[in-house]
Amino acid sequence: MADLPPTQDIDETHDYISQKIDSSIVWGRLLPLDSRFPSIDLINESYTFGRGDDCSFRFVLDMFDGSSQFTTVSKLHFKIVLESTSNNPLVFIHDLSSNGTFVNGSKIGRGKKQPLNNNDEISVSLKNLKCFIFSESSSARALYPAEVTDKYTVSKHIGRGAYGEVKLIFDKEYCEKYAMKIVQKKHFSLASKFGKHSTSSIASEVDILTRLNHPCIIQIYDVIDTTEAMYMVLELVEGGELFNRIVDLGQLNESDSKFFFLQMVIAVKYLHDHGITHRDLKPENILLTSKANRCLIKVTDFGVSKLVDEGTMLRTFCGTPDYLAPEVLKTAGCGTYTCVIDVWSLGVILYICLVGYPPFTKQRQDFDLETQIINGLYDFPKMFWHGISEEAINLIKHMLVVNPVNRSSIYDVLEDPWLIDAEIQNEVQQLISHASKTAVSSNHSQLNVSKQIYLSSLSQGISSNNHSPETTNPFDCHSNKPIDLLCPNDAQLSVDEHAADVENDSNNYTNESKESNQCLLTDKAVIRKRPTLSSLDSVLKSPKVLIISSNEKAISDQGESK
Repeated sequence: MADLPPTQDIDETHDYISQKIDSSIVWGRLLPLDSRFPSIDLINESYTFGRGDDCSFRFVLDMFDGSSQFTTVSKLHFKIVLESTSNNPLVFIHDLSSNGTFVNGSKIGRGKKQPLNNNDEISVSLKNLKCFIFSESSSARALYPAEVTDKYTVSKHIGRGAYGEVKLIFDKEYCEKYAMKIVQKKHFSLASKFGKHSTSSIASEVDILTRLNHPCIIQIYDVIDTTEAMYMVLELVEGGELFNRIVDLGQLNESDSKFFFLQMVIAVKYLHDHGITHRDLKPENILLTSKANRCLIKVTDFGVSKLVDEGTMLRTFCGTPDYLAPEVLKTAGCGTYTCVIDVWSLGVILYICLVGYPPFTKQRQDFDLETQIINGLYDFPKMFWHGISEEAINLIKHMLVVNPVNRSSIYDVLEDPWLIDAEIQNEVQQLISHASKTAVSSNHSQLNVSKQIYLSSLSQGISSNNHSPETTNPFDCHSNKPIDLLCPNDAQLSVDEHAADVENDSNNYTNESKESNQCLLTDKAVIRKRPTLSSLDSVLKSPKVLIISSNEKAISDQGESK
């Protein structure tokens, strides 16, 4: 690629860099970590970056939040060089700036260089001012099938769930960021669920999932079904998990708990209205769209549960059945159960939001975890629940009922007095309406075109009866409180423009506040510590561990729980 003309503005630069290039001569790509930056194919041995007119790539004012950020960029800020060696070529990044060039948050230092590896993130002037992520062209092609790499550039690992890992990917045509969940078929019983017609049946299920649209659920844009794995292209949400928010704060106040919980109920009701039982609701599967105190939530991981059988589902919970309904545990996942299993899981989540520890825990001394869940053995110790309203406690009691026939439905939950809160409802309404109005569908519509072509070729004989779900009013079971909320055809995450600033603020906790969240509270007979988040086995293993004394009633409200 030739050097860019020095007088180009941002739009011209983007068009120039994004033009079609023979992929065989591209040795790397710089993918944008912010939509204001373009994607750059690397074919020459050296590229310079800065504000100067002579740079291969010139930073311009529109790429930054105001002139104060822009002026911190040097005229010649950094250089990327492909150096040939006797074995394999190496890529280096040279820091030529006054204010610093950062790789993965670490400053290189003026006049110094370091190797640039696959998935390294490049920031200028400030470590949080992220511009690009470097991608080696050969790495993804060796690991992923052509059906994936022809359409997407696969980047770094961003998570792992019960069904496989999640990668950051970029659509090659528009350079939009997405998350890609990789479900390895050898680990899951896809064929056993769908039988000998598994290909067409899976395509039918995928068609249903990709037609779902609601601001509070993750959008599934594309599914690539190969012999070895299924690749699900999902909306990317970058505000973190509800789990991390609870761990960082210790617990949520009742108002914030209600704010987030109402959105969860709205999302799950939407899924139930369209015949989908989530089966794996937990704080890790509730994503936040920003670091702001109150933001839109997105329920994720509902898609895979529709594509695997019950036995496979249960095996993924081994060691972490904290949120499983009693009827699922009793039958080892092989019995008949209804969508109210999701209501049980939501009840556990609400309990955790309000007090920061789970209702059922392996650390309890008198009953093992499975016994606690199957028999509904939980309580509300006054030392932790004294500031929580009776309405909230009553709602949890109606959700954590062992007999599913007597358990509240998702419609009952939405009509519960605790959630009939005009202020919270209006706030959620405004948030969802804003997300609907600001959703950008132009790029996603292109992605959906390719998705429909794929589905059409895969399913071939599938009936056209699978129509797009009708838009539903999240509050439509309130006959006396109608609130019209639009569900866009392509709901896209509205990223907080100041997410980086908020993230900086959230990291400025004092050592004292961090330590106070991990201390031994002997006067409350409780150990409070941050759980390790490095593996699935750590799912909320009691940020607080309740130790029931011998003179304390071990089981309260047992009759109401059964």
